[in-house]
Amino acid sequence: METIQFNYGQHAGRAMKSLYFQTLRIRLTWVFEIVLFVACTVFSIALHSRPLALIAAMVIIVSVLNYVTQVIVHPRRIRKSRDLNGQFEISFDANDFELKMSEGASKVEWGFFSKVWENKQYYFLFHNKRQYWIVPKEAFRNAEQEQLFRSIVQSHHQIATGVIR
Repeated sequence: METIQFNYGQHAGRAMKSLYFQTLRIRLTWVFEIVLFVACTVFSIALHSRPLALIAAMVIIVSVLNYVTQVIVHPRRIRKSRDLNGQFEISFDANDFELKMSEGASKVEWGFFSKVWENKQYYFLFHNKRQYWIVPKEAFRNAEQEQLFRSIVQSHHQIATGVIR
């Protein structure tokens, strides 16, 4: 089995931020919020409607609060969590993937993951649509170890890039 180690707390926040605008759900939410804001603003001006202007303002406030929560508050809480701010160890081979931390370990077969997605810094191993484990690319000892990881993953799952569906 190959093994890599990294501090989860140092990477979790960055991974969450890098993932935020890469999901189709978030992009569609932002498009909907922009269209709703523009429509409410245009109609509030055309109809001199104070309630529509208030709705437009509330759309902006809710959008900003959602962004701040997802990209600043939640990652900061994870960084400060003692359980998640320790050294994590990942071991993998052709059949299994194991995540070890001070509180315990989880060993799963590659089929446990529903999809695998990557960006420049991370591999995201999704359990379902919203839960995932991260594998920082900088944690690999060398390019050969990362290439071995990629080939094992690709024997079980396609590694997706771009927008996550």
